[in-house]
Amino acid sequence: MLARGDVTGVIVKALVRNSGDIYVGGPDTRPYSGYGYCLEPGESFHVDISKLEGIYVVSLVSGDCVTYASVR
Repeated sequence: MLARGDVTGVIVKALVRNSGDIYVGGPDTRPYSGYGYCLEPGESFHVDISKLEGIYVVSLVSGDCVTYASVR
C-alpha cells in the first residue's frame, strides 16, 4: 500500500534505475509477479482514485522502488 489519505488522483512511477518490473493493483486485486498493471523501469501510471490506500505495488526485484504524486 502506498500510504493513507484522501486524494483525487495519483501518479505512480517506477524508478529508471530499477532492474525489474513493478506491478500495480488494488486492495481487492493485489498485485504479484505477473499479475497487475506492469510498470517497466521508468514507466508511470495515472489513476483517478479517492484514497491512497487503494493502490498497492509489488516489485519483482528486492530494492526496486516507485515514487508517486497525489492530488488532493
